[in-house]
Amino acid sequence: MTPALRRIAVLLVVVAVVLLLPLPRASRAMHALYDLGHAPLFGVLSVMLFWWGRKKLPHNDLIAAILVWGTVAILGIAAEYVQGFLGRYPSWQDVAANLLGSAAFLIWAISWHWKYRVLRIAAFAVGVACLVAAWRAPAIELADALIQQRELPMLGSFERRLEFSRWQWSGENCVLGQAKRWASDGEMSMAIRFKPAKYPSFSLYWPVEDWSPYQGLTFDILLTGAEPLPLIIKIEDVDHNGETNDRFHRAILLQPGLNSPRIRLADVAIAPHGRTLDLRRIKRMQFYTVNLQSPRVLFLDNVRLLP
Repeated sequence: MTPALRRIAVLLVVVAVVLLLPLPRASRAMHALYDLGHAPLFGVLSVMLFWWGRKKLPHNDLIAAILVWGTVAILGIAAEYVQGFLGRYPSWQDVAANLLGSAAFLIWAISWHWKYRVLRIAAFAVGVACLVAAWRAPAIELADALIQQRELPMLGSFERRLEFSRWQWSGENCVLGQAKRWASDGEMSMAIRFKPAKYPSFSLYWPVEDWSPYQGLTFDILLTGAEPLPLIIKIEDVDHNGETNDRFHRAILLQPGLNSPRIRLADVAIAPHGRTLDLRRIKRMQFYTVNLQSPRVLFLDNVRLLP
């Protein structure tokens, strides 16, 4: 095996490890940094394959680049597909980042020796545009992760649409959106529309992890309609084993109008059976109801930790 092929083989092993092996849950900022690495990783792999392939296709750089890009596309899509069987979560966003990173580096590779400077500059600009497109989503996520830390003890004010990247919901049974209709603090709130379903729910999927300096949790909910609604709050840490008795779980009966429940974090800590929930490593906070027969609309605002 030639030195060039050995380098390619090593990089392919690195790509396989990064894309296929189950990763421990990291902070939101680390997750964003990991996603930022997709484009340059596939870019470097593409350039190495290109320099090896162009020796087989002399004077056909464009064809070599197209063949490499197609090969990398197949590898990237296959890797994302296999992730679904290995405890990872396939993502079309990752596929796009891989292909954009590959395209950027290949454009730079085939254009560096072009005769006309204006064409080299144009090619460089196109490559930069590809990287910007690949990095847009993880860069936004990284920025919001840093904002989250700065905004503590506030967990959700909903004044910026960017905040919604912290939350997760299924359009099949719940729809979230930013609303001006009502707010307990500022000008905006989160509008929640529960659809009839067995477990309509939404989650703060990317909370600030360390709640240990605080004593309580509170939020404001405006319930529309004339009937009360039972709302269940579930809080998990990173050690949660999936069992119902290994998390904090509390039902609150919301009354029509404004509700401002408070939860003691001491109660959250002692909720799991046989262990203490780690308030320094909060993983997720979920809100849901059960066996909903008709649509209900709520407004959530001012989700915050209490000193």
